[in-house]
Amino acid sequence: MVFIKELSLRNFKSFKSVDIKLTPGLVCLAGPNGSGKSNVTDAIRFALGEMSLKQLRPEGKKASGLIRRGAKHAQVGIIFGGEGGVEVKRAIRDDGKMAYKLDDKHATRTSVIETLRKLGADVGEHNVIAQGEVDRVVKMNAKERREIIDRVSGVYEFEEKKKEALSELAKVESRIGEANIAISEREGLLSELEKQKDEALHYTELSTELKRAKGTLIHSELARLEKEFDGSAKKTADLQAKYDQLQHDLEMLEAKTSGLEAERAKVASMINEQAGKEGLREELERLRTEIESNSRLKLEKARQVDELKAKNKAVEQELRDAESKIAVSRKEMGEAEKQAKAIAGEVGAGEKERARVLSGAGGKRAAELRKRHAELMRQLEEKKGASLESESAVVRDSEIAKLKEAELGDIREELGEGNGKTEELELSLAELKAKLSGFAKEEDDVFEREKELNKVLPSYDRKILEIGNKLPEIRMTSGKRPAVDAVLSASKSGQLEGIIGTVSDTCTFDEKYALAIEASAGPRLHYILTEDIDAAMDAIEHLKKTKAGRCSFIPLNRKISELPADAVQFEKSQGALGFLINLVQFDKRYTNALSYVFGDTLLVSDAATAKRLAGKVRAVTLEGELFERSGIITGGPFGQTSSLKSRLELERLEKEMDEVQRAKKAALEELYSSREQLGLKRREKATLEVKVRGIEIELESFNAAREKKKGLAQRRSELEADLGKLRSSIESNGKKAGELKESLSRIDSELASISKMLESQEMPQEKAEELALIEGKINELSEKRRELEGVASSKKTEVKLLEENTAKDRQELGVAGLSLKEMLAAISQLESAIETDSDVLEEKEVKLKEASKKMTALYEQQQQMSAEIEKFSKEKGKTQALFNRASNDLGEVKSTRMLAETRLGDLKAEWVEYKDIEPMKLSKDELEDRMREVEGQLSTLGAVNMLAPEQYEQKGKELKEKKDIIGKLGEEKKAVLNMIQEIDGRKAEIFLQTFRNVDENFRKIFNYAFPGEGTLLLDKPEEIFDSGLQIKVRVDGKDHYIEAKSGGERSLLALLFVFSIHSTKPASFYMLDEADAALDKENSKKLADMLKQLSKNAQFIVVTHNDTVLSSADIALGVTRQDGASKIVGIEFKKVAAASAPVQAPPA
Repeated sequence: MVFIKELSLRNFKSFKSVDIKLTPGLVCLAGPNGSGKSNVTDAIRFALGEMSLKQLRPEGKKASGLIRRGAKHAQVGIIFGGEGGVEVKRAIRDDGKMAYKLDDKHATRTSVIETLRKLGADVGEHNVIAQGEVDRVVKMNAKERREIIDRVSGVYEFEEKKKEALSELAKVESRIGEANIAISEREGLLSELEKQKDEALHYTELSTELKRAKGTLIHSELARLEKEFDGSAKKTADLQAKYDQLQHDLEMLEAKTSGLEAERAKVASMINEQAGKEGLREELERLRTEIESNSRLKLEKARQVDELKAKNKAVEQELRDAESKIAVSRKEMGEAEKQAKAIAGEVGAGEKERARVLSGAGGKRAAELRKRHAELMRQLEEKKGASLESESAVVRDSEIAKLKEAELGDIREELGEGNGKTEELELSLAELKAKLSGFAKEEDDVFEREKELNKVLPSYDRKILEIGNKLPEIRMTSGKRPAVDAVLSASKSGQLEGIIGTVSDTCTFDEKYALAIEASAGPRLHYILTEDIDAAMDAIEHLKKTKAGRCSFIPLNRKISELPADAVQFEKSQGALGFLINLVQFDKRYTNALSYVFGDTLLVSDAATAKRLAGKVRAVTLEGELFERSGIITGGPFGQTSSLKSRLELERLEKEMDEVQRAKKAALEELYSSREQLGLKRREKATLEVKVRGIEIELESFNAAREKKKGLAQRRSELEADLGKLRSSIESNGKKAGELKESLSRIDSELASISKMLESQEMPQEKAEELALIEGKINELSEKRRELEGVASSKKTEVKLLEENTAKDRQELGVAGLSLKEMLAAISQLESAIETDSDVLEEKEVKLKEASKKMTALYEQQQQMSAEIEKFSKEKGKTQALFNRASNDLGEVKSTRMLAETRLGDLKAEWVEYKDIEPMKLSKDELEDRMREVEGQLSTLGAVNMLAPEQYEQKGKELKEKKDIIGKLGEEKKAVLNMIQEIDGRKAEIFLQTFRNVDENFRKIFNYAFPGEGTLLLDKPEEIFDSGLQIKVRVDGKDHYIEAKSGGERSLLALLFVFSIHSTKPASFYMLDEADAALDKENSKKLADMLKQLSKNAQFIVVTHNDTVLSSADIALGVTRQDGASKIVGIEFKKVAAASAPVQAPPA
């Protein structure tokens, strides 16, 4: 059996130098109060590795209080006897450092404890009954006594595990609840996104169908116009050839007629000579001349009548065609204007919706700025439309002017003033082709840039969506501060004055210091700086009224916190990075406040440096471990995310969001500009292509007929007048376009200025997204409106041109009608005169024949020539009529070609936007009906979130991930519940096993002190951990419980209960410190007898005042105190009673 054989104390507590010899069995320590008896048991516990200062009871509650006053160190040694005896020593210095020796060799506490455990000589609750422990048991209720079994059995450990499991279960259930809430929210969002997705897809389908319908109409009209243009060009060339041929035939007939007239004049001269001789010469010549003159004049008048009739017929047909075209163009113009007006209404509604969204964001100043911004945007749209209309008018009038100049050039050439026209056209053609090639390259460059912008814009949208999804989570982790937010909000609204902001808002620092700053400052980062104490008190009153919570304030007029003098020296220590107050940047006005928050904290590189400086200065590491001067150390992770780091991340994300949105805005502006520029380039290119085609056809006509002559002075005058008007219009519209550009520039400048002001205004994310959708719709509708207004303007110009031509044609018809009436009257008069002169001539000729047969031959020859002349004159008249008709037809065809050329240029520019569409197999009426139906459906849809399909897919994935997480959390919950069930089962099993052992020990020990039977009972066996523990005694067939016993018996029974608990883990020795204090003499005798029996198997060291117990001891040691030091003396048993009497302790 192992026992404590010898105990040596050096400067331990009240002992200076004592060696105590002990024996197995029952050892008692006795002496007056304050003599140091209990210090002996404390020494044994100290030597055997006890670490609890509470159990060792040092003076001043410090480890150095174990050392006797005046000494520098203390030591306790124990030599164990019996099997495997060893020697253990433990020493302590006044600086708190300790050392162990095992058999005179340096050892660690762990190795000492392990060695003692193997010997069964370790010390703990199982073999030490301290002062007051028995008394506490006596006063316990039944449940508290059962809890002792809980602790002994280790059930508390299971309870801790169960608590951990329940905590984990609560966390899992909380996470499941949060996940379910998130799923519900996401399902609601997903449901809404699904609707938006369907709307977006439907919108895309309708837009595509509308584009196809428009493209099909344009394609059909373009094909018709190209066919019409090519037909007009071919017809112009054919008519030009016919015109030239008829002109040639007229010249031939004129030559033949002139030749015959010259021959006939010779014959007439011969006849006149003969007639003069016979007295009839002058009369016959006069009559013939008059008849011939009247005949020629009649033929000319007849020719003119035919020409006028043919021209009138052509003009009437041209009028009918023009009126038909005017009706069609007016209808198309009206439809375009109607659609543009409807879209203008939608734009107005969108602007009202935008104004509504903007009205609640950014305050009064922001509202005024946005109102001005909206007004400028409206002016911008109007002036852009007006500018586009003016520029289109300039381009169109320029083209018409060029066409008229080309026609005038043709007329001048026909008049002999246009020589070299072919060379000019060929030169112009070369120039136009070169310019067209340049335009093609410019168009490609602009188109490539537009493609690049279209590629980069979705990436901006994705980035905005990605940051937008991160921001709520970062805002949550950056820390909720309802009271702080309430004060700052009240200050911002003007309810509170003198509020500056939080500590974290008023300083900046390198992000690498974030953890250290948060660890050092802690909640002080959220303290609010105020101008003075009054401002702080006003804020506190506001918090009370609004019940928003509590927060702390730092008035700026508080006294500056100076660095402690003894702390400054450590700033240059190895591993020190400087005081935090010197590592943050702030306004000098806040020095007082920030000195209070950071002033005395030194930033160090690592924990080793902080440990070296511990107790000397307040230090914090870069990782956030905080070492207070008091010795307290705080460390560990900050949770998922540091709130300060979250705030920095939030600022970074918000800045990044702002940059991305600005970049997107710039890209959109560039895209719109590129589209506008591309549209202009395509229109110019289409115009050039039409010009090239026209010049090529014109050159073909010039190659077929180079020399044309005709009197077109009147047409030339008209063209010159038209050109004058066109040049005046071009100059006016050009000046107007310039003024509009200057106005647009001023508006752009003011818009840029307002945009910069608005960038500083805050807007909630939801409103920003809604505003982006509305503005996107407004821009789309505005673009569509401008297109329709361009179409309407083109149609208006076309109608104007047709109406001008129609007015001229009607004027010509009026003049021609009067001329025709006059000519018919003149022809009637001429016919009457010819008839009269012919009758007279016939009479004269008969007389002449009768007078001279010689003249007969001459007369017949003259008649034959006159017949031939008349024949050629009639043929010439017919040819002249055909020539005039061909001339009119040529003018009409050229006019038709000019209109087709203008419209073709506009359509080609429009067709570029639709060239990739697949045409629909519907008639024009069906297409127009479908377009109206689709536009109505698009208008009904209103603002559509075009990002919805992508967002729906992304949110769907997130929902699936959340559901997967819930599945995993469910499995975790099941595992935790199984663990709790297993813990409960195992806990009950271990408790009952321990309880049975204690009960068995109690039954055995009871018989050492009492007759009868003693047992331990649970008053609710079916509910173990809600049960109480009863101590039952059965004597003389009667049952008694501890509560019914006398005071001495209760104390003894409680002591037996404590012994039975300690006996569950048998030890080689036991220590009792005044455990018998409450026993009377009879029960003391029972205790002494019991200890005597038990000491046969274990060593008992008992501190007591009880003479009955002392008398039963195998060895009794007396403890006295002399000259301030405790001493050990042997006590003879006959003097035990005297020695145990209360004695006043000597002075220290």
